[in-house]
Amino acid sequence: MEIEYKWELPEGWDPVSVLHKGVRMDGDREIHMEAVYYDTPDGYVAGLKGALRLRREDGRSVCCLKIAEDGSAGRVRQEYEVEAGTIDEGLARLPSVGAPQEVCARVLGDGATVVCGTEFTRRAITLEGGGWTGELAIDRGRMVNGERSGPIAEIELEFKSGDLPAFHSFAAKLQDEQGLAAIEKSKSQRAREL
Repeated sequence: MEIEYKWELPEGWDPVSVLHKGVRMDGDREIHMEAVYYDTPDGYVAGLKGALRLRREDGRSVCCLKIAEDGSAGRVRQEYEVEAGTIDEGLARLPSVGAPQEVCARVLGDGATVVCGTEFTRRAITLEGGGWTGELAIDRGRMVNGERSGPIAEIELEFKSGDLPAFHSFAAKLQDEQGLAAIEKSKSQRAREL
């Protein structure tokens, strides 16, 4: 399960500004990411409030299916991920990690078509604080939909383990104290709307 918050990246924002809130940073790495998002011709995956992508992360190819859950604080989605070289290979393997068989079979049967894509650099920092662990990501790049494109400049805070209420509390304080503007839509949703 993926639990995350997204905010617009303010010009000149420095992740070190979160340290005074009792949070420790561990690790700081850059990852180049390119993703192609797929759906059926009738938009089946989008209708599930989901996303299906094949992403290359510094040369590693990963297929991921996300399906949104309603009624939780922050953005909560079921997330299933497998290494795969093609979208069809990924769809065939996803049920082995718990992805709904009926969703994967339907997309394979109807045919997965490209709907949009992203290309960005992620600065990923592990955070530890108040009994929880998370990842703070700063993403900069672009999203594309055919000939149209738009910028990606966002902050993501993703829960990894520990005390979930404390994580939500930290995210709320970070947003309020730093005046961060929430992003309600995923990269794939925004790219589809270009």
